[in-house]
Amino acid sequence: MEARGAHPIHIGENPANWVLSVLPSSDCSVDLAQAYAQSQLFADLKAEIALRKSNPDPKDKVAFDSVFACPARARQKLANSRLATIYWRSPTYNRMFMC
Repeated sequence: MEARGAHPIHIGENPANWVLSVLPSSDCSVDLAQAYAQSQLFADLKAEIALRKSNPDPKDKVAFDSVFACPARARQKLANSRLATIYWRSPTYNRMFMC
């Protein structure tokens, strides 16, 4: 983007904020989105994606042992802990049982 007329990114600047400030800016005479869509980098990327879609490598397939990140016992313990905290912080609920 800097090569196409955008102001340079400063050291320590958040790249996402920089992109958001550069894209709608009027000081850049070139439409950066249009320039990227017509660039060789974009064409190479599209070709790489098409190649990977048509001929996927089986070793790159992502597979998980389980649907969940932790066992059922750990999930239940976390849920019980969260519910205990919610009830502890809710005095009106607790007073209902003291009558």
